[in-house]
Amino acid sequence: MKTRRHIVTDTRRAAYRIREVAQMTGIPASTIRARIRSGDINPITSLGVWLISADDLEAILSKRLRNQP
Repeated sequence: MKTRRHIVTDTRRAAYRIREVAQMTGIPASTIRARIRSGDINPITSLGVWLISADDLEAILSKRLRNQP
């Protein structure tokens, strides 16, 4: 019987789909797409899927938190 070793050093994902970002943040997917079109968010566009990097997601959230009263 073979044993497989999996070493996970960082469990944070590198990128998320637009729908996932919308669900996590409460920001409508259409708004996220509009921010992509305006250049505020730079998606990763590989393999026909638009992804938002974890770093960009953190930037979106920090901006949103700073703008709240």
